[in-house]
Amino acid sequence: MSKHLTCCSVMLFSLTAQAQEFASSYAGDLVVNENTTLPLQLNLTDGAATLDSPAQGAFGIPINEVDITQTQLTFSSSVIQASFDGKRQDNGCYQGQFNQGMSLALTLCPVDESQQPTPEQTLAELPVDAAIIELTDGEWQVERLTFNVDDNKQYEIGSVTKTMVAWLLAEALQDDVVNEQTQLKTYWPNANEQVGDIKLVDIATHHSGLPRLPTNLSLDDINDPYIDYDTVKLNEAVSTSSVALPAQYEYSNFGYGLLAETLAKAYDQSFEELLQEKLFKPLAMANSYLALAPIDNPQLIAGSRIDGSQVPHWHFDALAGAGAVIATVDDMVAYLKTLMQPRDKWQPVVETLLAERQPLGQSSQQSLAWIKEQRGDTMLVWHNGQTAGFSSFIGFTEDGKRGVVILSSRARSVTEIGKKLLLNKP
Repeated sequence: MSKHLTCCSVMLFSLTAQAQEFASSYAGDLVVNENTTLPLQLNLTDGAATLDSPAQGAFGIPINEVDITQTQLTFSSSVIQASFDGKRQDNGCYQGQFNQGMSLALTLCPVDESQQPTPEQTLAELPVDAAIIELTDGEWQVERLTFNVDDNKQYEIGSVTKTMVAWLLAEALQDDVVNEQTQLKTYWPNANEQVGDIKLVDIATHHSGLPRLPTNLSLDDINDPYIDYDTVKLNEAVSTSSVALPAQYEYSNFGYGLLAETLAKAYDQSFEELLQEKLFKPLAMANSYLALAPIDNPQLIAGSRIDGSQVPHWHFDALAGAGAVIATVDDMVAYLKTLMQPRDKWQPVVETLLAERQPLGQSSQQSLAWIKEQRGDTMLVWHNGQTAGFSSFIGFTEDGKRGVVILSSRARSVTEIGKKLLLNKP
């Protein structure tokens, strides 16, 4: 199974109403050859479908389509270009073929949910700092869950950064610095015709048509892939890239890096200055900053691969909007509280930020950066992030009564754990 270099990983899915009757987890071993197997687990919930490959450190791989009945199970993932087609056996397992370039035998059997660890037990296995936030009778209650790390260290939050870029866009919309029709060509006169016609709001919902990464991004330094991508290269990408409009959903780090630099142009400031002025200082996020040039920072915790081995920190230049923010749990709690219960001048900004703009599958909506996902009677609002050595999750219930922050210094997805904590489910 292949994985893609990315500083984020938002999971999208489509689960049919019939498939929801079989919501559960199904695990099995992919038979690679007579000597090698690879464990896989398909996770089906009431509105979501993901695939885990624990041995590869890949969790929460998005499933685009899934159909499960009393006789058959099929699913596909465009992210890893794979599919499965299996028939139900008398023991309740689905036996079939997993196709990803080649066809391999796979039998998926129902997992005994009573044997599954609770979210807290799963977190306890990771180097993680987390918080559960509840609003009860007008008072905030914050429960900290810290395992295997010192309190309040700083973490790479990866693509949770995108929610902050979207915040800046929402504030710019409210202040009439830009509007819903503002296009890239307003600020990038060298953009080719198709790219110049892209609206800023469409970048923020991943409907710009821009690819995940710019074609002129060199991956020669896999340990720090974004550090040398400067505004000269970004200008080149804007002038040479082509898109087809109107565009379908395509998750784009390129787009968010470009959006952040565009907002900086609109305010005649750097992206770093803009974040400090519009977000970090007003919300008292004193320990948050952009990872630009490498610095000696003992508070920034070391990141690690799924096997626990350390990896270098990432740094950014012109693609900082894709995932460059460093933050603490306390700072993210302050950020989340403002989103959950915005007051005074923040109310219209948050309303603009969270307004539903594009449908995603049968039970989800895309706002500016944020995903809204219906889980039973509860609407979750969330985003996640991942870098080479870190993973993150931030989310809250739409009623603003419960929120969760998880920052981990291991590159293993914590998204499903975060959602379970939001739903207060084992």
